[in-house]
Amino acid sequence: MVALSAPSQQPDQVGLRVDVDGQPEFLKLAHPLVHAARSDVAARAVVRALVGYANDIGSAVIAEGIEDVSERDLCLELGVELGQGWLYGRPQPADRIAV
Repeated sequence: MVALSAPSQQPDQVGLRVDVDGQPEFLKLAHPLVHAARSDVAARAVVRALVGYANDIGSAVIAEGIEDVSERDLCLELGVELGQGWLYGRPQPADRIAV
């Protein structure tokens, strides 16, 4: 499991704590980060760094909450090859999903 968190809520302090337990198969990027990357250069840098980290340890990256083609295209540009969100389908019961 990989857990990322901001160690401080102070606006003048920026940091990231990474706790790694084993080697995850997937690293999931939360929707707020994906959405912020659309307009925030720092968020894009974080996504690129996480993609690099995942590549180094052999994990795949999944972007959560992809709602439109522009978010999908941005994720692909930043190196995120897997995604989930409303662009791909609405939540539904498992027995209604075509595989």
